[in-house]
Amino acid sequence: MFIGVDLAHPYVIEVNILNPGGLNTVYNLTGEDYSEEVIAKAIGRAASRREKETAALRTLGDVTGRR
Repeated sequence: MFIGVDLAHPYVIEVNILNPGGLNTVYNLTGEDYSEEVIAKAIGRAASRREKETAALRTLGDVTGRR
């Protein structure tokens, strides 16, 4: 699986996914399309990580008196 993420801090500009987990092969062999699930999970993980980073920065701001 190959994934490329283009970032311009703090923004995600583009996510390129090439054959994550063999999705195209699975689709060709079974007719089952799991691409939406994979993309939703990838976005969910990125959002979760971002929320954790934001919370950590808020905590740091509270400790240092900066926001």
